[in-house]
Amino acid sequence: MAEQARYEELIRQFSAFGAVKREIGRMMPSECPAGSAAVLTLLGRYGDMRMSKLSELLAVDMSVTSRHVAHVAERGWIERS
Repeated sequence: MAEQARYEELIRQFSAFGAVKREIGRMMPSECPAGSAAVLTLLGRYGDMRMSKLSELLAVDMSVTSRHVAHVAERGWIERS
């Protein structure tokens, strides 16, 4: 029975996570997709870093990271060095 209670709690927590994610999505400007928001969040938290480190933290390929960084840089939200 304890196993069933654990699964039910896990389902409840995943549902809550989904609700938070949807609310954040509503608050974000349409020109700031999730990948761009993740880049901005990591740079805000850790400061300047190499593209390879950012890619590692995002757990995505360097080409994906490069696209996200280009997106936020084109909008003037960050300055590339």
